[in-house]
Amino acid sequence: MSAPTVMSPNLIRGVANVLDGGRRTALRSWEKNRCDIYHCAERAWRAQGMVVPLTAVIAQLRRVVPEGRILPYQDVEGITRADVAAKFTEAREALLADADALDGPHLMSIGVAQ
Repeated sequence: MSAPTVMSPNLIRGVANVLDGGRRTALRSWEKNRCDIYHCAERAWRAQGMVVPLTAVIAQLRRVVPEGRILPYQDVEGITRADVAAKFTEAREALLADADALDGPHLMSIGVAQ
């Protein structure tokens, strides 16, 4: 098993911002067959200027869906835009909680919202 990857404060801030944008996109546009979770993430990533790897954003989303499988999660019967948006929020909060556990005061000094 490999050691966990430590994200830089700038990467954490960037991924958190994209996840927040993804939440807003999901609330406005998510539709299982037209604008799936990946599209919501990519739209937010592009809107934020593509300053972090999209794979880092997707990795955070995979952490909060069952078995890390995004498409099967969104195919669950009855899922709503609010449910999908909540996964973006959950991913952002998990990222920030992990970062805070490693170095909270430093992260707060660079402006990552808690």
